[in-house]
Amino acid sequence: MKYGIYLSPPRQSFASAYLMALAGGNLLGRLLWASLSDVIGRRNTFHAFAFGAAGLFLAMPHLIEGAIADPTSASAKLFLVGNDNWREG
Repeated sequence: MKYGIYLSPPRQSFASAYLMALAGGNLLGRLLWASLSDVIGRRNTFHAFAFGAAGLFLAMPHLIEGAIADPTSASAKLFLVGNDNWREG
């Protein structure tokens, strides 16, 4: 019988690796977007950010609904990625 997903607190090694991945992604994103901005222009880069964010915001209700409806779905696992201690009860 399914009672939900129980999480234990993340380990220190996971937390530090997670923060390092965030910092690395931030650096990589800044370099890539700056390079792309040089090629396509500042205005087009802003449009890419705006329309990309709008698409993500429009997709959020669907992703959240899917995560609530089926805790073992890919949507739910995206919220739990990196925590190797989650289990179904």
